[in-house]
Amino acid sequence: MYYAYAGEGGKETKHGPFQIFDNGHLVQSADYHDGKIDGTVTFLNLFGDKTQEVYYTGGAPHGWANYANGKLFTMRQDLLQDGRVVAAKSFADGQYSLVFNCGELINASIDQASGQTTPIPDASKRACADSSGANADAKEAAK
Repeated sequence: MYYAYAGEGGKETKHGPFQIFDNGHLVQSADYHDGKIDGTVTFLNLFGDKTQEVYYTGGAPHGWANYANGKLFTMRQDLLQDGRVVAAKSFADGQYSLVFNCGELINASIDQASGQTTPIPDASKRACADSSGANADAKEAAK
């Protein structure tokens, strides 16, 4: 089930919620905006348990998550600022982490248990700023 409109040249353009069912069971859901996937594509098994997610912005993928028995198992998601990737948020071994790309301003921290990110006011440190352990600063922000 999905919504669409006639775009350029009468071509069908998906817009809004998109759902796929198998024998009456929802197995995939997504959202489209003007023909491009935007947001999270969620895959479920026939028991209704989430098995995977793929994250999109404007039709471009920027992360994924795998689930076991409906619970988050592993995850990696690019964090975007002003349309570019500045950091990666991950989940492994039961905890979240946040690592900034070299040169990027370390302007957020993460709660390792919940994955909630919090802005760092007046941030001034950059990831990999020097060879004397500035990358440790990036990992510290992840805590």
